[in-house]
Amino acid sequence: MEKQRFKTKLELIEELGLSKSTFYRLMEKKNIQTSPEMLSPKTENELRIELGFPPLPGFEPKMGQNGTD
Repeated sequence: MEKQRFKTKLELIEELGLSKSTFYRLMEKKNIQTSPEMLSPKTENELRIELGFPPLPGFEPKMGQNGTD
């Protein structure tokens, strides 16, 4: 398995296949706040789940975090 690394929000947006405006609209709609820093693998996976995308392989979400909340 490839080691996960820190990413920029733009890298994540491209991976998800979203436009920048759509990504930020989803973030605002779901009231998700992020810092201006790079995203850790844990934060990336949590964002993926919150936005309705599957997590990266090997990530185990916290209890009650299944993307349907």
